[in-house]
Amino acid sequence: MRPNSYRTRPLPVLAALLAAGTLSAQTVFINEIHYDDAGSDSGEGVEIAGPAGTDLTGWTIVPYNGSGGANYTPTGTLSGTIPDLGGGYGVVWTAITGLQNGAPDGVALVDGSNTVVQFLSYEGSFTATAGPANGQTSTDIGVSENGTVEGQSLQLTGTGTVYGDFTWAPQATATPGAFNNGQTFGAGSCGITIGTVTTSCNSNNPGPGDTYDLSIAYSGVQAGITVVNNSGSGTVGGDDPASVSDGTIIVSGISDANAYSVTFTSPCDAITVSGAAPSCEPPIDYSVLVINEVDYDQDGTDALEFIELKNTGAVAIDLAGVEVRLINGSGGAPYAFFTLPTFSLAAGDYFVICGTGSAVANCDHQVSPGTNLIQNGAPDGVALLDPADVIIDAVTYEGDIAGYTEGSGVGLEDNPNIIPSYEHKSISRFPDGVDTDQNNVDFSLRCSTPGVTNTANNQFCLCEPPTVNVAPTCVDDFTWDILVDVTDLGSSGSVNIMNDLNFDSETGVGTGQYNIGTFNNLDVVTITVMHDTHSECDVTISNITEDCTPPPPCVDNEMELTIHTDTYPGEITWAVQEAGGGPVVCSGGPYFQQLSTITEACCLPDGCYELVMFDGFGDGIDAPGGYMLADAQGNRVLESDGTYNATGTADNPFCVPLGTDRPIFQQCDKEDWLPTGVIVATENPAVSAEWTVGDQTDDGYQFWFFDPDGGYSRRIFRNHATSGGFGPANATRACHLKLSSIVTLPLPTNRLLNVRIRSRVNGVDNEFGPACRFRIPSPPVACPTTKLIDNPNNANYSCGVTREFGGSDKVHCYPVAGATHYRFRFENVGESFVRQVTITSTNLLLNWVTLPLQDGIVYTVTVQASLDNAATFCPAGEACDVTIGQDIEFRAFEAMPAATPTFAVFPNPADGSSLRVRLTDLDEAAQGALLELIDAQGRLTMSRQLSVQDGQADQTLTFDQQLPAGLYLVRLTAGDRVMTERLVVRR
Repeated sequence: MRPNSYRTRPLPVLAALLAAGTLSAQTVFINEIHYDDAGSDSGEGVEIAGPAGTDLTGWTIVPYNGSGGANYTPTGTLSGTIPDLGGGYGVVWTAITGLQNGAPDGVALVDGSNTVVQFLSYEGSFTATAGPANGQTSTDIGVSENGTVEGQSLQLTGTGTVYGDFTWAPQATATPGAFNNGQTFGAGSCGITIGTVTTSCNSNNPGPGDTYDLSIAYSGVQAGITVVNNSGSGTVGGDDPASVSDGTIIVSGISDANAYSVTFTSPCDAITVSGAAPSCEPPIDYSVLVINEVDYDQDGTDALEFIELKNTGAVAIDLAGVEVRLINGSGGAPYAFFTLPTFSLAAGDYFVICGTGSAVANCDHQVSPGTNLIQNGAPDGVALLDPADVIIDAVTYEGDIAGYTEGSGVGLEDNPNIIPSYEHKSISRFPDGVDTDQNNVDFSLRCSTPGVTNTANNQFCLCEPPTVNVAPTCVDDFTWDILVDVTDLGSSGSVNIMNDLNFDSETGVGTGQYNIGTFNNLDVVTITVMHDTHSECDVTISNITEDCTPPPPCVDNEMELTIHTDTYPGEITWAVQEAGGGPVVCSGGPYFQQLSTITEACCLPDGCYELVMFDGFGDGIDAPGGYMLADAQGNRVLESDGTYNATGTADNPFCVPLGTDRPIFQQCDKEDWLPTGVIVATENPAVSAEWTVGDQTDDGYQFWFFDPDGGYSRRIFRNHATSGGFGPANATRACHLKLSSIVTLPLPTNRLLNVRIRSRVNGVDNEFGPACRFRIPSPPVACPTTKLIDNPNNANYSCGVTREFGGSDKVHCYPVAGATHYRFRFENVGESFVRQVTITSTNLLLNWVTLPLQDGIVYTVTVQASLDNAATFCPAGEACDVTIGQDIEFRAFEAMPAATPTFAVFPNPADGSSLRVRLTDLDEAAQGALLELIDAQGRLTMSRQLSVQDGQADQTLTFDQQLPAGLYLVRLTAGDRVMTERLVVRR
C-alpha cells in the first residue's frame, strides 16, 4: 500500500503551486539569478540546483517581461544531467544574454513536459499573459540587484535539500556553476521532538471492524518535512509540524486490524512512531457464561464427573481468570477452586472441566482429583465467578445453599435409585443454555452430553431401542396372534422377540414382521423385543389382549370411532358414556400401532352421549393424529385434531340418530374462514314452509360451534323474524349467519372447531345434523385456495367427472373474491404430462391446440387463483380427477333434463359400502321401482328392485364389495318415470 503522506501545505492545483514557487519541497529549483551590474550587464544568467543525476533534457528557463506579462527571448536551454558537487546534489548555470532589469521582470523554470516548475520574479510580481506560465502569478524573491557593482548575483543560502530549506539573500559575489555562498546541501538537524503518543477507539463493537485514532504530540517545528502514515489505513490530520510549532499530529480511522507506524521525511527521517493497535473490543460480559451441566455422581469411584460451561452470548469470551468453585452444602464454604486459563470460548460453545481427561469426552481443562471430584450432595453446589470475584451463576442440587441457590435446588438429583444407568446421566439445563434463575426448573436429570448441546433424552443414554409396533390379529372367532412389526433395530445388531404366555419366540432377527401366538380370546400378553447388548433398550409392550368373538348385530345406531394414533398409541384410551357422566356404553384402548388408523365400532340406542378421550401422558394425540366419530353413513358427530391434555370431551353431549341439517356443501370443512364471513345452512323445506305463517320467532336454524376436545361451545339461533343483516326478506334469509354477529363468546381463532346445524319448526328442535370442520386462521389467509366444484348438487359439478376434449365441455372452479385470473393445472404423472391454462373466468373450455388432453387418460386437476392479474398465484386447493373420454350412454344420462326431484340418495358423498334411497310422491299404483347404479364408463354396476308402498320407499342398500372412488349415476325407473341423481364415492 502506498504510504499516506501529510503535505506541509494545503494542496490546490499542482501546476499553480509549482509556478507560484510555494511548493516548499521542490527538489529542482532556481538557485541563482544575475540580471544587472554596473557596466553592460555581462555574464547574465540563471542557475538551477537539484539532486545529482537529474535528467534536464528538454528543460528551459523562459524570461518574462513584467510590463505586459509576455515572455521574451533568448530562452535558456538546459541539457544533460545535474552533476554531483557534494552530498548528492549539484547546480547547472545557463547564460542568458539580455535579461531585463526589473521593476518587475522574472523567469520561469519549465521541465521537459513543458510544465512550469517555478515562476519567480524580482523587483515585484506580475501575471504572465503568454508562454508556458500563461495565467500564473510570479513569486517575488524579495531581493534585487542595484546595478552598481560587477560580478555579483542573487543567491539562495542555507542548509537543506529542497527549495523550501533555503532563503534568498542580498546580492553577493556570483558563484555560477558552484554552490552559493553560505549554501550547504544535505540533511540538517531535525527541529521537532516527539512527545506523548496515545490511541483511542472510535467504536467498541464485537469482533473486527472498529477503527481508532492515533495522537502524536510534538514540540518544535521543521520546515519542509512531510508526515508519512505507513499503518495501512487511516488519514493524516491535526497540526502540520512543517508550519505549526508545538502541536499534535492525528492519524484518524486506522483499522483495529492494523498496528500504527508513522515516519517523517528528511531531516526528521530518523524518527519513527509505531506500536500495536489498541483493543477495541467491548468490555467482557461474563454474565453470558452459565453452568450448563454437572455430572456429580456415577457408580463406583466417580471417574466420569465433569462440569460444563456454556457461552450463551454473541461473541467469544476469554476465560482467563474466571473461577469455578465447588460449594459444600454443610456450612456453605468452598471445598475446591479452579481458576481457568486463557481460553477463547466461542459464542454458543462449551467448556468442559473434568477430573479424568482421557475418560470424559470433549474435556477442555483437566483438574485434580481424577476421581470423586465433585461431592454428592444433600446439598452441594457449583458456583461460577468472574475475575473480579463476582458470582456469575450458581446451581445447588439435592437442596438449597444460602448465597448460591437460584430459586430452589430441591428435587434436583442424580439419583441411582430412581433411574437405571444413572452413571450416564447428569443434571443439565434444558432447553440448552436457558437460565431463568430457578435451579430445579432450569436443570433436570438427562443423558450426559459433555461439550455438546444438552438433549431432551432422559433414557436410553447408552443405546437406542428398536422401533416396534404390535397388532393383535384374529385367527378365528376364538384365537388370535400378535403381529410384531420391527421397523428399526435402533443400535442393536439383531433382536429377540419373546412373549410371557407361551414359548413362541423369534431370536436373532432383523427388521420385518413376525407372528407370535396363538392365544385364546381375552388372554393378556406381554411382548418383549430384546436389545442384543443393553437391557435398558429392551422394548416391552404389556397388556396386549383381543376378543375375536363377533359382536352381535347393531339394531340401533351403529357408530364408528376412527383414531389416528401418534408415536405413543399406548397412552390412548376412550369411552362413550351416557350424557351427564352416566354408565359407559363402549370403551377401547390402549393401542399398539404407531401412526396408524384404528377403527372401533360402538352400537348406541337412541339417546344422548359423551365421547371422552384419555391420554396417559397428558399431552393428547400428537400431530398428525386425531379422532373422528361418525354414524354408519359416514355422517360425523365430531372430528378432532387431538389437542387435548389428559382428557378431551366436548362441552355438550351429542344425540343419535343425527339430524339432516348441515352447512351448504362448499362450506363444510372450510378452514380458512374470515372473521367477517357468512355461514349458510342448507335450506330445510319445513322451515321455509313456515315463512310468513304464524309466529316467525320459533322457526329457523340453530348453529352450534364447538371444540370437540372441550373448552368452547357456542350456539346461536337465526329465525324468520329478524334480518340478521340480510335481505331481501324471504324464506331462506334465516339460513344465513354473520360470524361477526357472535359478540358474546366470540369464535376463537387458530383453533379447530366443529359446526353443526339443526332446524326448528314451530318451536320444536330437530337433532343436530352432521359436523363439519371449521377454523378461523389469524392472521387471515391473504390468498385463499380454490378447487374444481365438488358439490354434486351444483349444476357445474366438475370433480371426478368424465369430459370430452375438443368440443364444448367445460370444468368449473369455485370463485374467489377479488380474483382476476384462475390457473388450471392438468397433470398425469404416469404420462409425464403437465398442462397449465390461465384464464380470467372460473369456467374452462376443454378445447385448445397446444398439449391437448387425450382420450382415456385420467388427469389430476388443481386450480389456483390470482389477485394481481396473474403476477402471482395463491396456493392450489384440493385436487380432483377428470377423465377425458366419450361414453355415449353415460353422456346421454348426463344430458337428461333433471326431473322434479322425487327421490334422494344419501349420504352423498358416500364411502362406497352402502347407500340409502328415499322415494316420495310416486304414483300410488306403483308396486315397485328399479334402481340401477352406473359407473363413469357407462357400465352397469348394480341393479336392485325396490318395494314401493303408498307411493313411497325408504331403503338402505349394502354393496357386496365396497365401490371404488369416483362418480356414479343412480337411475330410478318407476313405471314410465325415469329419474337420475349423481353419486360421489370417496374413500
